[in-house]
Amino acid sequence: MMYAAWENGVRQVLDEMQLLFDQNQKDYNRIGQKVNQNDVTENLDVTMNSSTSTGAQGEAAGVYLRHTALERNKDCLLAYMSTRLERIRDLRWIKGSVLPEADQNNMTEQELQYFTDYNKILANYMRDIGVDGDFDGLDLTEHMEPPKSHMVYFKVLKEYGEFEPEDGKIIVLRKNCVHHLPKYQCETLIRQGVIEILTE
Repeated sequence: MMYAAWENGVRQVLDEMQLLFDQNQKDYNRIGQKVNQNDVTENLDVTMNSSTSTGAQGEAAGVYLRHTALERNKDCLLAYMSTRLERIRDLRWIKGSVLPEADQNNMTEQELQYFTDYNKILANYMRDIGVDGDFDGLDLTEHMEPPKSHMVYFKVLKEYGEFEPEDGKIIVLRKNCVHHLPKYQCETLIRQGVIEILTE
């Protein structure tokens, strides 16, 4: 399950970062006017250790503190975005190429685009596997765990509708019905929570 995006919180953090940056720019320019231009360098430690101006040292300490806060906010936002992107990639492997509506509603437009792009890259890669050999492509998401047997009985947990296995005989998956199919054809339905395996 994908948790709702924290868009308002991200906007607040970005606004705070902009305020901190603007204040640092003002203070840095003010420091440049108070002390000799030779003492103002990109390394704030030089300014802080200079005995030319106590006021400039105080302002330089403020600049350094705000810069540290900017770095912390940036690291937190990057960790948040990295975690969400990792979850989006996991959704592709767990739930397949079509996201449930509940997950889609909890994602931003950019995240949905990322899912679509990742899905295309993965599909192209799986299609290209074995092209030179005896078969065209390999679905890497089918066998997440090794099967104990080839055929399985499974129970349908929720209404799904028509499902077409490889033999072309359409079966209707109704809640509480039991069916018998090769396990590899059931993998996506298992990950989506539509069916559960009864015996292997």
